[in-house]
Amino acid sequence: MARGPNKQFDTAEALEQAMLLFWEKGYAATSMTELQARMQLGAKSLYDTFGDKRQLYFSAIQHYTDTVVKMLFGSLSEKKSPIKAIHAVMQTMAKMDAGRHRGCLLGVAMAQAQFSEDVDLARFLERQLGVIENALFDAFEKGKTLGELSQEVDARDMARLYTALFQGINLVSRVSKDTKLINGARRALKNGPLSQTHALDNKTPG
Repeated sequence: MARGPNKQFDTAEALEQAMLLFWEKGYAATSMTELQARMQLGAKSLYDTFGDKRQLYFSAIQHYTDTVVKMLFGSLSEKKSPIKAIHAVMQTMAKMDAGRHRGCLLGVAMAQAQFSEDVDLARFLERQLGVIENALFDAFEKGKTLGELSQEVDARDMARLYTALFQGINLVSRVSKDTKLINGARRALKNGPLSQTHALDNKTPG
């Protein structure tokens, strides 16, 4: 039997476009017809390569984690000061979302998911959030080693707190055009537990 023709499209770029569409509209509001148009694929090519809409959704979310999330949080381990690196992540997040009101794809997926009806999606999203949490945990542990944070700080709890805070801020940005609200939340986060812990740790006894 003769082999079929090789794929004449960039699968990574097609997946990127699917990710952006799901990010903008959410799963339920995105149709396969829209996905075909955005990905510039015929129905057969789309299904043969990515499966059905649900399979494509999972792949798009994984692509988001492998690209956007790792771009943001992967840099934490590369910086000399992990605390300053976390502040830099917040600034990058603000610049990325400026005027777009997209928030975070993981947050969008969590907000729209019915976990009681889709346990597999719930567990999948938990694993994606775990990438963020673990990157923050490593940064906080490094901060303790470098003396930027008190040794009494629970790095895992702090990582979970900041993961939740980042997701909350991102969700608010989807519905609010008031930049004062979003920027104020980011300033409060920057000047909150991290800076206070650092200040207490380095406070000279009176």
